[in-house]
Amino acid sequence: MTPLYLFAEAFIFVSAAWAVYRFGGLQRHAAFGFCMLIYFFLLFFTPACNYLLHTQTLNGISYAAYTEKGLSIYCLGLAAFTGIYFYTARNLPLFMLPQLLRKLVRTKAIHRRLQLLFWLFLFIMLLNIQLGGADLAAVFNFKTRNVQGIIFRSHNFSGWLEASNTCLVSVLILAAVYGIPRSRILFWSLITGFFFLFSGLRYRLILVLMGWSLNWFMKLGFSRRNILKITTFTFLAVISLQYLTINRWAIAKRRWEYLTPDITRFSIRTLLTETNNSQVFFCVLKYRDENNEPFDLGKGMFGGIITRAIPASFFPKGLKPLPRSLEVVIAATKPPDQRNGIGALSNIDEYYTSFGYPGVVVFMGLLAYFLARMPVPMTEKISAVHKADMIQENSILNEQTDTLALYAILVPGLFQLLTRGYFPQQFELYVFLLLPLFLLKMLPGKQSA
Repeated sequence: MTPLYLFAEAFIFVSAAWAVYRFGGLQRHAAFGFCMLIYFFLLFFTPACNYLLHTQTLNGISYAAYTEKGLSIYCLGLAAFTGIYFYTARNLPLFMLPQLLRKLVRTKAIHRRLQLLFWLFLFIMLLNIQLGGADLAAVFNFKTRNVQGIIFRSHNFSGWLEASNTCLVSVLILAAVYGIPRSRILFWSLITGFFFLFSGLRYRLILVLMGWSLNWFMKLGFSRRNILKITTFTFLAVISLQYLTINRWAIAKRRWEYLTPDITRFSIRTLLTETNNSQVFFCVLKYRDENNEPFDLGKGMFGGIITRAIPASFFPKGLKPLPRSLEVVIAATKPPDQRNGIGALSNIDEYYTSFGYPGVVVFMGLLAYFLARMPVPMTEKISAVHKADMIQENSILNEQTDTLALYAILVPGLFQLLTRGYFPQQFELYVFLLLPLFLLKMLPGKQSA
């Protein structure tokens, strides 16, 4: 049955690609296309390769007997996601942009506020590192080894302050959307990238790159005449991600002797390792079956939001309890280092372990519903604003730029939502991603007429 399930997945992906082309194109369905691209590797390509290569083990644990069940869950989730998305997109209008984000603000005021927010959140990041007991002088000293350990092993580290570092991701994306001079964006990026890289927080850099890419694509427009520019940009982006992937630990630990420009080391095996969510899920299915693990009925997905929001000092010995879903993943995969783990569940996997098959259909359907109705910026009007440096008083043009700002933040966040199946973490991520955008419109200052 495994080949049949793989064929069914392939059929869903091909049908989705045809529907995108037939009903509005890639610009209208960019968020959906982005999700399907991620799902292609997580739910189809990697399990298909592992099946064909007869490597259905993870950390010495064989999960071959649970491949069929896992693929059947993926087929159900993808079918619900695709079907509900296009039904909603064709029959219901887009959501209106939130009223607060439609408040018109002069471009110069936006630029000043973005600069204020950048330095504010950078200060918070440095303060958090210092309060945690880390030596900032050592962090800035390029001869210091394992800066990642210095930062993360500090004692009084604040989870709330650390999470606010995500706001810098949004500030960099918004800087590109609202036309901050490129020299200033480069300067901000070098400072921020310094800490993100040496903290081992590669995903935050990936979110920035995705936000910039989406902003550029939406302003440029998806058309045949721009195919060369888009292809070149995509090629360079892929090369950059490959370089970051093969060198991330050498950079984080400042082991400069292990840096390599040889991106050919990013092999098919590397890709399968980076996208091994399905292997983790199949091992979890095996563990659940062998240990009669019940569905938690949302205790992890929703109760975890409250636990994550409470400071660690309120818990015994200042340590928060591990989420049950993470305990199951650790028990099912037996990683040699429990702090780093051996992989993560996808969002579909989390829906199943929380509510079973109904959860997969309901929550994939809800995700599809919101993506189908998400406000989508109009490229031709964004371009007109962009060419005039966005100093416009026309409400439609301003609203399209604000729509792009929201879109360029929400869509990259889907990368974490889909690849890391722990909803409380992704809820927190979106809170801090959206915070700078709302602060831009809430801060006092002169509004446009």
